[in-house]
Amino acid sequence: MLALVLAFALSVSPVGLNEPILESPKVVGGYPYESDPPEWLVRIDGEVGPCSAFLVAPSWLVTAAHCKRAAETAQVGIAFRGDGTPTHTIVEWLEYPDWDDCYFCRAHDLALAKIDPPVWGVQLLSIADDPPIFGPWEGTVGGWGNYEFSIDNIDIDVDAPRWKEVKEIVECEHFLDTTAVCLTLEDASVCHGDSGSPLLGKDNLAYGIASRGDGRCGLGSVAIYTDLTRKDHRNWIKSVVAGGIIANMEWPSAEATGIGLVGGWAFSTTGVIDPLVSMWVDGEYAISLPCCYDRGDVRREFPEADLLSGFAGLYNWTGLAGSGKKSVTFIVQDSNGNELRLDREVEVD
Repeated sequence: MLALVLAFALSVSPVGLNEPILESPKVVGGYPYESDPPEWLVRIDGEVGPCSAFLVAPSWLVTAAHCKRAAETAQVGIAFRGDGTPTHTIVEWLEYPDWDDCYFCRAHDLALAKIDPPVWGVQLLSIADDPPIFGPWEGTVGGWGNYEFSIDNIDIDVDAPRWKEVKEIVECEHFLDTTAVCLTLEDASVCHGDSGSPLLGKDNLAYGIASRGDGRCGLGSVAIYTDLTRKDHRNWIKSVVAGGIIANMEWPSAEATGIGLVGGWAFSTTGVIDPLVSMWVDGEYAISLPCCYDRGDVRREFPEADLLSGFAGLYNWTGLAGSGKKSVTFIVQDSNGNELRLDREVEVD
């Protein structure tokens, strides 16, 4: 399993003009990556920073809403910040509609940032469907936070990300943290710069993003992560990231057996659909489907659709997928780096 990077980002509190800017956690303690960090791990910088984020689609980053002042440039999947590091411009910033920037509340601390140019051909991070369970939990965190905390040094000047294992998922202590997942780490904590970094499960899915922690970055203190598995959070991310893509899964139906047809149709009102649509079964890559052939019926229903919008192929369900209930996902991307996922549960016999 890829090790996760723990990086808490800036949490800017309400301060006067002559008061210092306070920021919320990085991984204090933790380990440097022995090899390159995950491709989806992102560092963002701006007026203040850095914050952390992860790549959920070629053009879209998931991060914390309180990181807005760090949202100018992005560096994707880098092991070391140095001269010549490729950077992407953040061209759009969208905060979750119910985001509450009260420092002690931070409800729905979630944002999406669009980058230009898109990042093609790298690993993306998907979001889990269900929250982590309370108690000891196998997962990691990681990001671009400070390695050690000093009250005299709130500037974040780290050259490489770090990661650490999760110790336990715990109940949140504050009654306002109804949109959060709370956790403790093994001999580490989140600190300035880790905000927006993902909570990664052993299944390599994102369960949350770092929102805030102990302002002193105290070892063993509780860290608070925005819960990405909430249906309202996941649906908002999916709708934004899809951009102008409109698509439908036609085959398989609720049941599948033997060698069967898989496919559907897709078009984009803002770009061009990628010539290959990928199909995944139970989270594992299965097949790529060529796109796109003539679907006049789709155009009659959607006048704005491309005439060539159909995609399809054959898949050996019994031989390749095995029997039982299977989760099937089609991933459709367009030339602007938007992404739409179509999901269905299928019974294979």
